[in-house]
Amino acid sequence: MGRNHVHKILVVDDDASVRTLVRDVLEVEGYIVELADDGFSALRRIEAARPDCVVLDIMMPGMDGHGVLSRIRGADGGQTLPVVMLTAAADDTQAW
Repeated sequence: MGRNHVHKILVVDDDASVRTLVRDVLEVEGYIVELADDGFSALRRIEAARPDCVVLDIMMPGMDGHGVLSRIRGADGGQTLPVVMLTAAADDTQAW
């Protein structure tokens, strides 16, 4: 009997409460979840052990989600990595 692949998701958000909420929801659904609190640590984690998907906050200090996404897409194999962009911004103009 073969074992099913458990998908690993990297959650990137500078807000600890958002990271925890997203992690808890995904773990209940059976995913392995890793966390990063900024864009730079997210890129290091992706390089060290590529996740199956990234949930990425748009508005973060330092390197924002757009910068992280640009670097992911520019890396070898990054064009095929699924990325879900997430924001807590109440206003569409704040998010973009």
